[in-house]
Amino acid sequence: MLSKRSFAVGVLLILTGGLSLAACSSTEDTTNPPSPIPSVDVLVSEWIVQPKPAEVKNGKVKIIVNNAGGDEHELIVYRGNKVDLPLKSDGSVDEDAAEANIVGEIGEIKPGETKSKIFDLKLVGEYTIFCNIVHERGMGMDHGSDAELVRHYQKGMVSSLTVSANN
Repeated sequence: MLSKRSFAVGVLLILTGGLSLAACSSTEDTTNPPSPIPSVDVLVSEWIVQPKPAEVKNGKVKIIVNNAGGDEHELIVYRGNKVDLPLKSDGSVDEDAAEANIVGEIGEIKPGETKSKIFDLKLVGEYTIFCNIVHERGMGMDHGSDAELVRHYQKGMVSSLTVSANN
């Protein structure tokens, strides 16, 4: 029969052996870490909108807008082609009529400022990105009858962003 001491030593050996094996085993997570969110850098200025890259995979996308111009701008993300954008009689985009397809916007980007936002571009297809600011550019001191309305969209601040399937 085993003595209490022999029994205790045996149990101790079994436990330390089990701990040694556990310490040597790998419990590292072998699943892939989450992929970083892809980004699109968009340069805005008078009168351009330039996305790089101009094509991304569907899903979450970080859009980073750099205003290199002298005027304040915004960036509206619209699901659909430019030709589908509803326009007002003055040539600016009718945002109320387009609301169902507007994914979101980055607003009030001051000259020299960079802003970003994450958008869920889950549907494959064409997206239109544009600035729809309308402001007065005065030609006279009083900004009265000599004032001219400047419509950024009408001046060409629009571009396409293609969203393809994420295989």
